[in-house]
Amino acid sequence: MKKTLDIFPITGRAVCDVLVAELGNESTCLLKDIETLCSSNCEALGDLWQKVVSSRAEVIKVADLVSALKFADQIVCLDLCSVVEPQKSLFIEDGELVEYKF
Repeated sequence: MKKTLDIFPITGRAVCDVLVAELGNESTCLLKDIETLCSSNCEALGDLWQKVVSSRAEVIKVADLVSALKFADQIVCLDLCSVVEPQKSLFIEDGELVEYKF
């Protein structure tokens, strides 16, 4: 699955596929940072960004994250880990994969 995140730009759909495959829809993540580029259906992403910025971190189900993230044309920044298994994490910075621990 990691190979899908080595293609530039990293899309929301690619990240969604990885999250569902590695964690499953019902898992819960700690979302510490998110920044995306989006050209349509961006309201859910904007709302999620606001929550993360105001709370510094947001606990969210993978299914809910995927429902917003799938519309992102590009992932600029994403920092998250599993709540149950924090060693499982994903970190994207400046549109590039930095850390993939699944």
